[in-house]
Amino acid sequence: DFTFGDNRQVWRYYYRVIRGCNEVIDGLGGNDITPANQENKYIMGQAKALRAHSYFYLAQYYQKEYDGAEEILPFYTDAVTPNGPKVAAKVIYDQIEKDLTEAITLLNGFTRSNKTQINKNVAQGVYAYVLGARGSDYPKAYNMAVAAMSGYSIMPASEVRGGFNNLNSASWMWGVDLNDEI
Repeated sequence: DFTFGDNRQVWRYYYRVIRGCNEVIDGLGGNDITPANQENKYIMGQAKALRAHSYFYLAQYYQKEYDGAEEILPFYTDAVTPNGPKVAAKVIYDQIEKDLTEAITLLNGFTRSNKTQINKNVAQGVYAYVLGARGSDYPKAYNMAVAAMSGYSIMPASEVRGGFNNLNSASWMWGVDLNDEI
C-alpha cells in the first residue's frame, strides 16, 4: 500500500540511495568499467556495495522469503533509466551478488578513515546476509561471514548490557554516530 507512510519511507529512502550510487557509478564510467585510479576503485566499490545493500533491504522488506520468480521491485543500474515495472527477485539478487563480488575486489586494500565508509569486511558481511537470505550457497555464506569478521571481536557482555550505543567499540563494523549535530 503506497499510501501507508512506513512503506513509502522505506521505498523512498532506499531508492534515493540507489539513485545516488548509480550517479556515482555512472560518473566513474558505468557498471562495466573498472577505474584506473586506485581512489576511484575504492569509490566505485563503496557505491556498488551500498547499492547492493539498498536493494537487499528493499527485497527483504517487500518479499516474505526468497522466491526468484516473484516480481518485487523496479530495478535500475544507472541514473537515467525512467521508471520501470517490477522485475523478478532473481534479477535483483543476481545484481546484488554481482555488485558485492565486484565491490569486494575493488575494496581490497582500502583503509577507511571512519566507520561510515564501507570497506571489504562490510561488503563481505552484506554478502553473507544475501547468500543466507537467498538460500543458494550456505557454505559460501559462512565463509563470507568468517572473512567479514576478520579483525573484529565479539562484543563483551559488559558492553552488551550497556546498550549498543558506542560506535567506537571494536565490535562495531559499520555505522554512524547519530548525535544532535546530525
